[in-house]
Amino acid sequence: ASLLFLQKKRGGEDLGEYPIFMAIAEHVGYDATGRPDKNDFPKALEDWGRFKDDKMDFSNAPRAFAVMRGELGNRHDPEYHHPERINSIRSLSKSPYPLVNLEEVVKFRKSKLNPQQYSSKLFNYLSLANISSHTGDVIDFTQTEGKDILSSSNVFKRNDILFARLRPYLNKIYLASGDIEEGICSTEFFVLKPSEEINPLFLWRHFGVGFCKSKSVHINDYIAK
Repeated sequence: ASLLFLQKKRGGEDLGEYPIFMAIAEHVGYDATGRPDKNDFPKALEDWGRFKDDKMDFSNAPRAFAVMRGELGNRHDPEYHHPERINSIRSLSKSPYPLVNLEEVVKFRKSKLNPQQYSSKLFNYLSLANISSHTGDVIDFTQTEGKDILSSSNVFKRNDILFARLRPYLNKIYLASGDIEEGICSTEFFVLKPSEEINPLFLWRHFGVGFCKSKSVHINDYIAK
């Protein structure tokens, strides 16, 4: 969700080019379950005050930045305009290798299953808590009976990549291989099916490296092939 603060132009007023303040709040005071959590809004408000007074140092505020009015186009979402994302696109444009859209080498697997319909069956079920940050290792895993999985789940197959769609900065990415190469997972994951043209291990490693990780937070959708 986004909050926009707009000011109506006066009749015939030409504002020309000017900077627009943007800030991203990862924490809003409570989590998805309603429990108290950190709150990034006071810091964003403080940064806005400095920006308004021409005293803002964006180098000390990684989640706040300014975008010139002429650069907005038809996108008003801060993640799209974040400097990290813009810089990553510029860096990729200098790659000596051909670039392809991510959708050309990976597809979403959209199969779902309701475990409640198989109450006594044991499932290889993975949630965010089962995937270690940065390494992608499976942790604290035991098979789970369908009756204990309370919501519809995504199906994954061998060599699929489970990519955490919530808080991607946690870098929880699992390559379906080894002991758990098929099963179901929480809808907190995107399930990505690599095409035959790309090595799943390469793609998994690419998603996990620092460069791609920081850019995935800002919806970057290109890779070097």
